[in-house]
Formats: sequence, structure tokens, C-alpha cells
Amino acid sequence: MASASGNPTYPNCAHIKREEPNMVITEEFLTKIQEADVLPLFENEIFTESRRRHYSLQNNELLICRWKEYSNMKGRVKTPFQFPSFDDFHFKNYQIGHYPSESGRNKQNCRMTMHPGPGYDKYGEIPIPDHNHVRRKSKTGGKKAQELKK
Repeated sequence: MASASGNPTYPNCAHIKREEPNMVITEEFLTKIQEADVLPLFENEIFTESRRRHYSLQNNELLICRWKEYSNMKGRVKTPFQFPSFDDFHFKNYQIGHYPSESGRNKQNCRMTMHPGPGYDKYGEIPIPDHNHVRRKSKTGGKKAQELKK
């Protein structure tokens, strides 16, 4: 079931009231912070820990109810998650935006590359170069250098 805006509605979970995260400092939390090598900002750590506890499926009744309804919903398309890559965010027009078409990994590779052995291109077979005529100078210096050494 979906509302006019396209977001799903959950009528079976209407009786559960949405609660705010509880920012209570527990003994378990204090021992966890004391065991750390570097102490983080205390307020930030309390905030993240309380949010983590609040939005877990073990503690939040509204989240549990809505998850059960969502997983049993008919017509739901089950696709794998596709998270945006950090490389797709670019600074454009004085704003940071998600532009995957401008990422370096999505650009076409136009480099010329060498392939070993014979191959084919759009005109047919590529000829093999004759290595007998194209030789590099040897490390000994050729015939004249050998005669001078003797």
C-alpha cells in the first residue's frame, strides 16, 4: 500500500507511538569509552551510541513492526542495494552533487594499447613485424667493437 506521494503506509503500526532516542549514560557505555586508547568527544559518542541503540531492530518496536510489514508487502521489488560511490560526488556550480557520469572510472578509455601476436582490426589481419630487419644493438657493441678488443 502506498500513499499519494508514493511512500508506503503502515496501518498495522499506527498504534505504536514514535519515540525519541534516549540519551542515558549507562555503565556499559562508560566502560567501553574507558577501554579506548584515544578518548573521543564525549557528547558526540553519547549521541552516536544513543542513535545506534534507538534505531536497532532489537529495541525499536515501531521499526520492528514496519520492517515485518515491508518484508511481507506484495508487489515489492527485491533488488540488491546500490549505494552511491564516493568517487561519484563532484564539485560543480559551487555545489557538491552526485554526478556518476563525470567519474574517471566511467569515462571511455581512448588509449592505444599493444597486443602480443597477430590480431585483427577493422581492415583485416594485422601483419606480424619482421624482427630480422629490426634489431637492437647488442651489449657487446657489434663486430667492430669485438675486433678492437682483441
